[in-house]
Amino acid sequence: MENITSYFRTIVCVFICLSSAFIFIQLARVFINKKKTSIKNNSKKGFRYDRDLIETRREKTYTQDRNSDKNKNIDKKLKGEKVFKYDNGDLYKGEFIDGKKNGFGTYIFSSKERYEGLWKDDKMHGIGKYTYKDGSIYTGEFKDGFKNGLGKLTYPNNDIYKGYFLDNKKNGKGVLYKSDGNKQAGIWENDEQCKSLDFKELSNKELNNNVYQNRLNDNKIKI
Repeated sequence: MENITSYFRTIVCVFICLSSAFIFIQLARVFINKKKTSIKNNSKKGFRYDRDLIETRREKTYTQDRNSDKNKNIDKKLKGEKVFKYDNGDLYKGEFIDGKKNGFGTYIFSSKERYEGLWKDDKMHGIGKYTYKDGSIYTGEFKDGFKNGLGKLTYPNNDIYKGYFLDNKKNGKGVLYKSDGNKQAGIWENDEQCKSLDFKELSNKELNNNVYQNRLNDNKIKI
């Protein structure tokens, strides 16, 4: 009799264990399915959000090379302030109009160079600050992607040029302040000083660095 009782007890225990395991498996399946559904829904929502915040596309970005290819396959619906990551590692955070960089924005190149300032039709245009990988820093006016107009160029050795630029080169009146304390005023052409000037000839507000410095501050650019 005891053997029969023990036998039934064993069967009941086995049944309970199997039932518990079955229930646990079913609950686990329900939980996993809910989790997958939740992840799927969040992924869809997140995709829409991420696309609004971070866009990725294949296109050549504007550089200071005048012969660079024009951008292709531009999403003309892209507008407003965005964070845009390019396939080559470049990153742009700023304003778009009709799929082009327009307004204020910061562009970080994969080479670690950086531009912060105003844009027009995908080109640096207006007041801006460009930091080169060698440590040089240009702060001033840009036009059609080039340093054009009044600006300040600080070299890695702490020499500073304040004056006019044309197509990325020093052109026009300017002053070169040497790190050793010496300074020379003159007229530059194609990055070379071609004439010396008296400092009295450079006493206007622009060459004293006041005009564009205020404009830079007004445009959120730290100098």
